[in-house]
Amino acid sequence: TQTFTIHAPLKKKKIGLGMSIMNEEIGVTKKFSVMGTYAYRLPVSDDAILSFGLQGGFTSLQENLSELTPVDGVNIDPLFMQDTPTKMAPKAGFGMYYQKPSFYVGWSIPRLIESSIDPTNSFEVNNEVNLKNWHNYITAGYVFPVSENLKLKPTIMTKAVFGAPVEWDFNVNALINEIIWVGASYRTGDAIALISSLNVSPQFRIGYSYDYTITDIGNHTSGSHEISLGYDFNFKKKGISSIRYF
Repeated sequence: TQTFTIHAPLKKKKIGLGMSIMNEEIGVTKKFSVMGTYAYRLPVSDDAILSFGLQGGFTSLQENLSELTPVDGVNIDPLFMQDTPTKMAPKAGFGMYYQKPSFYVGWSIPRLIESSIDPTNSFEVNNEVNLKNWHNYITAGYVFPVSENLKLKPTIMTKAVFGAPVEWDFNVNALINEIIWVGASYRTGDAIALISSLNVSPQFRIGYSYDYTITDIGNHTSGSHEISLGYDFNFKKKGISSIRYF
């Protein structure tokens, strides 16, 4: 999976615009998506901001079903053993985010439209808006100063969808000397992860994480690795006053 994102504030930071591009290949399924994002930031006090966000775009879907190997002795409809043509599907989402210098809480539904390819109907794309299929994400975090050179940031995220168990992510990160982040994460019934990040400069940062599943899939994989790069373009050349915690 490869992801590229870019965003910037406009009009005295009350409006934000952005874009994200993702290319993903999992098994026989290939996806490529482009999303545009819009956010409005509403100051509610001297140090608190309430933000509202919308995103919209498209995803291309394609499945190489011919790469699947049938189980011996099982008859499979030949229709489900041929590659699907590339199809386009709409995407949309929204969210809310409340932030203070050392605290945040947010709620989002990143996928309002469910799309699927129907091989029995000329591989048409079925798009459906169904409240029961919406995945609701609620997240919160806080930064605790332990000493002058050490801060702890515990965060939590929960995902809820109708008809499925609620999932939880528990994370804790430590910021050392305002330069190095190290931490760990646990996703209920799914995976554990180790997280690290280095603020190379006030504008450039690099991160690495290792994710290992604790489900039965762990018998067939050694885990996944993620590398991230981030850069803040400072066109006004006024410097960055502090490290961003969120």
